[in-house]
Amino acid sequence: MYFETIIYFIIWSLSVIYSVHRFSTSSYNYFRYYNDEYDDFTQGISFLSKKRDKADLEWEAIMFLVKDYFPWLVIYVSVALATKYIKSLKIFKLWHILFTVIYILLKWNYIFLLLLLIQPAVFLNIRYLYQNKSSVWMSSSISLALLNYLKSIVNNPDLIETIKSKDYEIYVLICSLFWMNLKCTSFCLENTENTNALDFLSYCFYPPTVFSGPFILYKDFETCYNSNIEFSLWRCKKLARNLIKSLFWFSFLYICLHFVYLNASAYHPQLIENLDSWSLYGFGYAMGQFFHLKYVIQYGISTSIASFERINVPNLPRCIGRIHLYSDMWKYFDPGLYNFLIKNIYLPMTKFTQNKPIRSFFCFSFVYVWHGLETHIFIWTILNYFGLMCESVLWSKTDKIKKNGQEQNWKRRKDCFISAFLLAMSAISNFYFFAGYNVGNVFFRRLFADMFGNIVLIAALYCCCQVSTEIPTVPASQM
Repeated sequence: MYFETIIYFIIWSLSVIYSVHRFSTSSYNYFRYYNDEYDDFTQGISFLSKKRDKADLEWEAIMFLVKDYFPWLVIYVSVALATKYIKSLKIFKLWHILFTVIYILLKWNYIFLLLLLIQPAVFLNIRYLYQNKSSVWMSSSISLALLNYLKSIVNNPDLIETIKSKDYEIYVLICSLFWMNLKCTSFCLENTENTNALDFLSYCFYPPTVFSGPFILYKDFETCYNSNIEFSLWRCKKLARNLIKSLFWFSFLYICLHFVYLNASAYHPQLIENLDSWSLYGFGYAMGQFFHLKYVIQYGISTSIASFERINVPNLPRCIGRIHLYSDMWKYFDPGLYNFLIKNIYLPMTKFTQNKPIRSFFCFSFVYVWHGLETHIFIWTILNYFGLMCESVLWSKTDKIKKNGQEQNWKRRKDCFISAFLLAMSAISNFYFFAGYNVGNVFFRRLFADMFGNIVLIAALYCCCQVSTEIPTVPASQM
């Protein structure tokens, strides 16, 4: 099976390289003399290319965090170290809050600060006045409803004029509010009787993750209170190594966007519709890897600093190129969000029902509301839920694809063949999530329009499943 797996790896790798190359060539030629009437591009690095794709608001927000916010964390870490040396835990907690507040007021204005303060203030009162989980969930639901409304009107010119910020800065604010919702909800649901308002606010406004995530459970976060951050050459080397790794991927994506016009392509359905199947699937794979690396960068920098402060941080997102099961995608791509769902929804619901599909349904319902009440998010959520249910029917927990033992080889081949079809559905659901309703529909229609292309696709995905099966236990990086 070893040599067979090598063949699968070669076929899968060549398929990816060829398809991405086909797409990059098509998109480059399409936009080479494009009249940029929608402001999809900006001035590029002169010796690389005349222009750079800037159509993805999320990427522009990450660029803002990397260039403008994260460098300020040098000041945060320096003062945090000083408070640890003088052994003042109260000042250490206050510094978490004070740093974030000062940055917001210096960079933005009091409106940003008020919006970030509303949820902690509400949940703090709920926690001490009502002290029951029903009130917490009601507050969380109302907050999410209001946040989704804010998200829907955020592009209103009058609102933009009032806030007086760039679109990617407003995007950072909106994301921060949704992260804040997770923190407030989780803190109030956890068993935190020995905590106070200062602990809560310190957790909510913790500088490395307040704008970028990932979500960290309070029990993992509070380890920074109980440990000394003494100067250590080894810890400094680890921090430097992790930051360099994240900045390498940031530079890599930044350079790639001078040649692969991935994000701009998503806003040009006529281009996507006319791509041949190899180019179209290369576009899809490139979207997935781009999405993955964005969060490797964003989470990588924030968790590097959090880990330096001895916080138990979740692993970074696992590469999508070696995940073929829905269950693994949800478990390993964003472990922080997964921990929230398991701890606060899935496991507590055992008090009401032992039915796993029902408990999973409530988890996915929360995922849908938390990510945004939009059609393409709904399709993504529904397809993921049904994909997970299909997996649970096809393979029991003890009967999932195995790689050890000669007697398992044919079973593995059969399971990988079935998984290839599920992986195709998983990919299409993610394309709805990455690029919206119209682009997702293009991929969906192509399934029924190119039979030969679909055969080649399933063959390539079968190889992907074999490769993914061979290395399922290799964890993603942890900072």
